[in-house]
Amino acid sequence: FFGFGCFFFFPFITQIPFLGQKLAYYGWSFDPSPAYAGQGAIMGPVSGSSMLFGAILGYAIIGPLVYHLQWAPGSINDGTNGATAYLLWLALAILLADSIVSLSFILMSMLKSLFFLGKPTKSTESESLLALAQSKNSASYLVQDVNHDEQISMRLWLPGLLLSCALCAVTLSSFLTPWQSMIAVCIALIVALLALRALGETDLNPVSGVGKLSQLVFAILAPGRVLTNLAAGAVAEACATQAGDMLQDLKTGLLLGVSPKAQFHAQLLGSCASIFFTVALYRLYSSVFVIPSPDIPAPSALIWLDFANLCANGGAASDLKYLFPASSLAFIFGAFFSIAKHMFPTSSILPSPVALAIGLYLPPRFSLPRIIAALAAHAWSKLAPESHAAYMVVLASGLVLGEGLASVCTASAAALGAKPMYP
Repeated sequence: FFGFGCFFFFPFITQIPFLGQKLAYYGWSFDPSPAYAGQGAIMGPVSGSSMLFGAILGYAIIGPLVYHLQWAPGSINDGTNGATAYLLWLALAILLADSIVSLSFILMSMLKSLFFLGKPTKSTESESLLALAQSKNSASYLVQDVNHDEQISMRLWLPGLLLSCALCAVTLSSFLTPWQSMIAVCIALIVALLALRALGETDLNPVSGVGKLSQLVFAILAPGRVLTNLAAGAVAEACATQAGDMLQDLKTGLLLGVSPKAQFHAQLLGSCASIFFTVALYRLYSSVFVIPSPDIPAPSALIWLDFANLCANGGAASDLKYLFPASSLAFIFGAFFSIAKHMFPTSSILPSPVALAIGLYLPPRFSLPRIIAALAAHAWSKLAPESHAAYMVVLASGLVLGEGLASVCTASAAALGAKPMYP
């Protein structure tokens, strides 16, 4: 909390040129953000090292290369015609390749389950082990029946689903026609099932990938409509995100013996309340800060927008040279590592394509604190595993939450007229 207050009043702290001003021009500065450190500690060493690989590849090799060859004529940090824009398209190609490969593996897994139900698989072996453990009165809390009165009834669930779909269509009526809304919702329900399957098998929810899948469909259904493409992708990603959250919440509630009906009502109230809070907070931040900007780059939003432009208009900025062959190579590169990651899921050597793409695009000052914290947390787990298991997540969550709360306070102070002391 204190740290972010210092960043607001002394913003020069967020760009420390630890390697000198010349390399700082190429993005190599350091932002000692507590929230970035907390996120890095949670995401782990594989994602952290993958981001480091991406940062080196992007801002030590590719970025300077395209800048000096004038393939990207703008400045290094120019998000339209500079190296940052070039790296964004390469990162997008890697993310798209990973999405396609991941969804292909999920579909193959589902088809295998459908066509080979009689053969023993890893999941059936796990169920047999669980049944054996339960028969010996050990770990019996893992499987328990829920009282019928505490379950969510079909009379509530089905009308609620139909009402939610109708509200979605009305809310997005400025961007989607009724038939487009219906198709977007149907795609969202299908890809949510794929995302839930991936979440259950890997503990990772491929929400970005399922959103891209919907955008690709609407590239055919609504060519040239950028906002329509964005809205369709947003519906799919929101559906997959909320489905994944509810899956984990309900499973945790089951293990703790919480009523599913009580959880459902609480989540419904929380969702209604969050509508007003999130809109109010966005209005507050956008009135004080420029979004996107060098300090608040909003990388995910830019990736969504550029992919929508690609789907709708079929191209990128004309000033970026040799972008198509470079993106094709990035797509092959991402597909290779994604396939290898799925074939050898326990390997700690193979980089995560998603984390690599994020590190490739984000300036190093945003990636470095995450990388350092991820490696520090890994070292902590090796040196003191008990204290790491007890306190790491709590400490990391506190860093993220503290900076988040501080940002609300500083944004409110800025809206009231407060200014940085040393800009």
